[in-house]
Amino acid sequence: VPTSSFSLFLEKKDLQRKEPVKWVNMVLGKLWKVYRPSIENWIVGLLQPVIDNLHKPDYVNRVKIRQFNLGEEPLSIRKVERRTSRRAND
Repeated sequence: VPTSSFSLFLEKKDLQRKEPVKWVNMVLGKLWKVYRPSIENWIVGLLQPVIDNLHKPDYVNRVKIRQFNLGEEPLSIRKVERRTSRRAND
């Protein structure tokens, strides 16, 4: 098999295992708008007790998270790759 034909074969085979995930990113974008404030509050709820339990100097009474923002840009996925496996549950 000539090298160029073989590399073209590998690229086609690779494309069969990978696919663009525009639809997943669209869904993530919609969910981000709805759930981002709740996720931010949840993270603050996880972090604040840890900060409260840290050893602080005597002159510091409390460190409080007043604002926490994950930003407007949603999470994104670039590619999904199908892994071949012989196990039925994969």
